Amino acid sequence: MNERVRSRTPRGVATSAKQAIAVAVAYGLLLVCTQLLWLTYAPITARASIDFGVPESAVGDLAVVVPIMFVLLGLPSGRWLDRYFTTTMAAGTLLILLGAAVRALDSDDYTFAIIGQLLLAAGQPLVLNAITKLPAQYFPSEQRVRAISLLTAAQVFGILLASSTGAWLHSFGGLNSLVRTHAVLAVLCGVLMLAALTVKPRFAEHETTSGPVRLRRHRQLWLLAGQAFVGLGLFNALATWLDSIETDLGNPGLGGPMVTVMTAAGIGGAAVLPSVAARFGRRRRTLVFIGLGCTFGTPLLLVVRDPVGSMVIIAVIGMLLISGLPIALDWSEAMVGREHAGAAAAFILVVANLGGSLYTVTLQFFVDDPAVAIAVLAVLVLPWPALARAQRVDAPIGIP
Repeated sequence: MNERVRSRTPRGVATSAKQAIAVAVAYGLLLVCTQLLWLTYAPITARASIDFGVPESAVGDLAVVVPIMFVLLGLPSGRWLDRYFTTTMAAGTLLILLGAAVRALDSDDYTFAIIGQLLLAAGQPLVLNAITKLPAQYFPSEQRVRAISLLTAAQVFGILLASSTGAWLHSFGGLNSLVRTHAVLAVLCGVLMLAALTVKPRFAEHETTSGPVRLRRHRQLWLLAGQAFVGLGLFNALATWLDSIETDLGNPGLGGPMVTVMTAAGIGGAAVLPSVAARFGRRRRTLVFIGLGCTFGTPLLLVVRDPVGSMVIIAVIGMLLISGLPIALDWSEAMVGREHAGAAAAFILVVANLGGSLYTVTLQFFVDDPAVAIAVLAVLVLPWPALARAQRVDAPIGIP
């Protein structure tokens, strides 16, 4: 059985391939903005605490509320996307725009910041969980993996953009410059997305599945979600604590550039590797390879101490880590069919975000000793190859 059921374009559909690409571009830009808005204050936590007149922990809460809201609304939003795609996407986009606008009303007031952050946090799951549903609506099956890969790369690019420009924008005019720039970008991207939603899907008919999909009993989805749990967990833990680890290893100031290299390499990997894996029907083998690469690569961060070697290792790890998520997302849509794509993506992303939070918190207890911290990470990544090997090569469509 093929990994993907080929879909047929319904007769009479007027939406062209160019229109579909325009919709995907609008969605990709919105994904970039979601990450910018999530991490607006993260690169300037200390300075923002002074501007707001609140403790640094309160500034940190502005970023923390987003993944918390994602976990709370993730699964329901996936079901809403499957049933009311356009309405759910529009609602999520409007909540994000409203949150960005509220923050900009008084950029130096923490009350406006937290209210705005809660609003956009409520909107993000409605948008982010469409990362497989939107390609399934607008692209033929053989093009969806490429769309999912590029959209994932866009999301990671938003993280890189936020971390690399936050301090620079703040230096021009404080929080006013930073928050209002992000608000303008959010409005532009949001308006483009709302306009794109007026384009009718090219593939409006449901793909045939063998029956209803019960996510909680779908073993193959659990295996994919487990790998996403480990992958995002390792990525978030490294992004959070790598600077501290490298400083204690005798490389002060290297951690930040290493995180940038890891993220940039991940963008490149996510844009290429998933498409190659799907084209040759090697998703399972690729996930096993990614798991093994991260398992053997993580301890090397302790063995290789020179800056160049460390950069090479973290680039390879980043490329593999980020590539795993679009492979899992694409495969989930192939397993359950287009009509359940939103729920499946939401399930995987919720589990992945839990991993991102738990791994980061776990490493916090060991970060004072870099050798122990890296050893803990190496142990935490061990389940990945086993989970990938347990995956069936050709998972039946819609059958747990």
